[in-house]
Amino acid sequence: MQQKIEDKIEEIRASGFDFKFSFYFSKAWEIFSFNSGMMILYTILLFLGLGILSLIPLIGGMIRLLFQTPLIMGYAYVTYRIHHHQAIEFGNYFDGIKDFAKIFVINILTGICILIAVLPAVIYIFYMLTNGFDFSSFNNPGFLFDSLNPLRLFKIIIVSFILLLPALYLSIGFQFSSYFVVFAGADYGTSIKWSMMIANKHIFSFILLDFTLAMLVIVSVLPLGLGLFVSIPFALIIKYVMFHDILAFDNISHANRDEVQDYLNETPSVQ
Repeated sequence: MQQKIEDKIEEIRASGFDFKFSFYFSKAWEIFSFNSGMMILYTILLFLGLGILSLIPLIGGMIRLLFQTPLIMGYAYVTYRIHHHQAIEFGNYFDGIKDFAKIFVINILTGICILIAVLPAVIYIFYMLTNGFDFSSFNNPGFLFDSLNPLRLFKIIIVSFILLLPALYLSIGFQFSSYFVVFAGADYGTSIKWSMMIANKHIFSFILLDFTLAMLVIVSVLPLGLGLFVSIPFALIIKYVMFHDILAFDNISHANRDEVQDYLNETPSVQ
């Protein structure tokens, strides 16, 4: 008999869970390797598509804003299928479009929260860079920074980092909310609450993992940026692997269980 997702969440709330740092990396690499060619191709097309949209004034930016996250969620859909030994078609990477409305709403909600958390840092930086400066020199693009002494600049950086900590905390806490909405059929508020609760159980481990992934992506830029076509899908795969493992997702029942089972059965299984 499967455990209800609410009971699993309560179990995690009461007893926590094991944070399997090395397992997440090894499992994610195993999944990436299984479908590496298609994942790299999709990542290249995603880069090109989003890049082209960025060059189109206004409309391109709006289209990118709407479809970027559903397209990025494609990695989670494919990871889910590989985890269950299902055949993968290239079209599966675009399955996030099917749940466009769900993904859009949860991103708007979490995005607003993060934006509010970022505002104090933005206001502080603007004030510190403009206070006391002569705006008649505005024709010089670097005039704001020309008069900054190293000590003042160091102060701005440190204070800004401190003010950004709440936004960074929220971005870590919200990282599973889309998965709860799409794969478990949870409502938006519950998805955010559950995601935050899980992150809080091992917040420093999550910070360390996200820092490691960020460094991996940065280093991957060095070989002409080609490493990004591996590091980015790998980092996104890890996120879903964590979600799936922490919840023991195959062993719980949830509102979306029948729908995701139908999704898995769309194509024949592979051994």
